[in-house]
Amino acid sequence: MLKRISAVTLASAIWVGAFENPAHSDPIEEAAFMAIAAGVCGAVVPDAVFLPRVKDVAVQNGVNISEALSLIRAQAELVALQLIEAEAGDEFCQHVQNISFE
Repeated sequence: MLKRISAVTLASAIWVGAFENPAHSDPIEEAAFMAIAAGVCGAVVPDAVFLPRVKDVAVQNGVNISEALSLIRAQAELVALQLIEAEAGDEFCQHVQNISFE
């Protein structure tokens, strides 16, 4: 139970922190959480919100868009595994359903 609470708390903190203070956020983490929210939880993440993060990842890592998407997918898989291990996927999905991506 503590593991699940910790995973949800960590995911929520990173998620909220990324949007409250974009200057101190990691574009890969932001995009990974958006990808999980959209792909796993069914949240609506507009391209106008997601694509700038993908471009930021590409610029930050000196790669093209395709490679940036691969980095984001890899990060999303790691985060998803952490949520699954902690049995926290449902709580995370409930949390992101209440977020307005704008």
